[in-house]
This record gives sequence, C-alpha cells and structure tokens, in this order.
Amino acid sequence: MNQQISFPEWVEREEQAGRGKPTVAAALKIEVASLYRYLSKDRVPSKAVMDRIIKASGGVVDIGWFYSPKVEQVA
Repeated sequence: MNQQISFPEWVEREEQAGRGKPTVAAALKIEVASLYRYLSKDRVPSKAVMDRIIKASGGVVDIGWFYSPKVEQVA
C-alpha cells in the first residue's frame, strides 16, 4: 500500500509535476477558491469531493488530515 500523505503535500506534488492549482481544482471539479479553503482548513470537503480527491490521488491522500486540528502559523 502507498504511504498516506496530507492533502497539501499531494497538491504540492501535482504542482511539481507541472499542474497548477487551477488545473488541480478543475480535475477535482471544484472552484480554485474552494481548493484554497480546503488547503487552509477553513472548510472540509463534501463526501463527493472527498471521493474525487481519493480517486485523483490514487488513494494516497490521508483524509484524516482534513479533520485534524488547524495549527496557526506564528510569524
């Protein structure tokens, strides 16, 4: 089984492969603004979006990341 990674790590891998956030959002059939909200943990994706994330990532995204506590960055 593949090692599970967080959603931001998967998005970063997609970007490193030449697919920007708008392309990732389009593949998940969501708006770019929604992608940013998910990345910042301001919103948890619906079940339908979760299913698309799992499918698009090949099952490597750890869905538990969306439910873990949000950690604030200190400047």
